[in-house]
Amino acid sequence: MLVWFLVNHLRRKEIGLAENLTELAKARERLVQEEKLAAVGRLSAAIAHEIRNPVAMISVRWRRRLRSPWRPMSAR
Repeated sequence: MLVWFLVNHLRRKEIGLAENLTELAKARERLVQEEKLAAVGRLSAAIAHEIRNPVAMISVRWRRRLRSPWRPMSAR
């Protein structure tokens, strides 16, 4: 009777451990996916920044030029 109880108890614990391992594997996969998405987000932000900087400089200079078209660009 005691052996039967201990065997059943161990089987329940084994099932619980298997479920925990499955949950851990799923959590690990989610974490890896989130890290990949975060890396893509950082990369796209860096690319957008590199595109916006020169465009902003051109835009500012263009607006200045439109406001005072007779002034040469070198004379500020």
